[in-house]
Amino acid sequence: MIPYSGVLAVVLDYRGAERTVYCLESLKAQGLAKVILVDNSGDENSSRELDCCVSAMGWSEDWLQLVRPKANLGFAGGVNLAIATDMELGGHTHYLLMNNDAVAPPGLVARLVEVLEASPSLAAVAPMLRGGTGQESPVIWYNRYLGILTRKSTPLSFPYLCGCCVLLKASVVKDGRLFDPAFFMYGEDVDLGWRIRQSGLEVASVEDVEILHEAGASSRKGQLFYEFSLARTHLQLVPRTCTILEAPLALITKVFVLLVRAFVRSARYRSVVPLQAFFFSLFRARAMPPCREATPSTVPSQ
Repeated sequence: MIPYSGVLAVVLDYRGAERTVYCLESLKAQGLAKVILVDNSGDENSSRELDCCVSAMGWSEDWLQLVRPKANLGFAGGVNLAIATDMELGGHTHYLLMNNDAVAPPGLVARLVEVLEASPSLAAVAPMLRGGTGQESPVIWYNRYLGILTRKSTPLSFPYLCGCCVLLKASVVKDGRLFDPAFFMYGEDVDLGWRIRQSGLEVASVEDVEILHEAGASSRKGQLFYEFSLARTHLQLVPRTCTILEAPLALITKVFVLLVRAFVRSARYRSVVPLQAFFFSLFRARAMPPCREATPSTVPSQ
């Protein structure tokens, strides 16, 4: 198999060494020339476990480059670090972002490259997602005023790609960064989708190929940091996706929707945590207790 020398795969590990190895094995079979693995665990024991698992596979340093920041940078920060590291070495023409809990089928990269290169108007493509609920499209529509996610276009919404597995052209990277590092957990893919839309380019799904993906975020629903991060993300997106004239109304409508959502979720979980997280989100992040943990980017739940 001829290596796809222009494609760099980026994988983030967060205390999931075994899953990460399965992911890397599936990428090795794609014929990729190089992968950058970011150890985002921020934990010595997890890092040692990752080192052992990777060493046991016998992959060469030319194929797998391990980058280890001093602390957990979140998904956006981890991806940015990998891309910056790659650009220092000359860079690539395409970047494949892959969650460590996803497994690539044979021929995935070849098909994504084929579709992306066939259309100059495309900036990014993603395969269909196969999980516990069946097959789903990676294209999500985000309503700028309500913060509601839908599978189809609605007024005042725009499309973005779920960050589970996305192939992007390097031209999307600006000033050495793909994502806005202000998004620690969730929202970076929505913000990227908006910037792609504003540049006149498009995103698309590749419907004849799918990727196996574990849904990991559901276990954290109802927890304080999860609820805070989700609410805070919707508020952060207001100034990024709305004009100065639109922003006040969008902020009011989002706050109302988030408050209703918090009441509903508090009732569902029989806990005040969602309401508590909502009020935390109205103030600066420093108001939040220091419990930052991050998982690979997934579709935010309503």
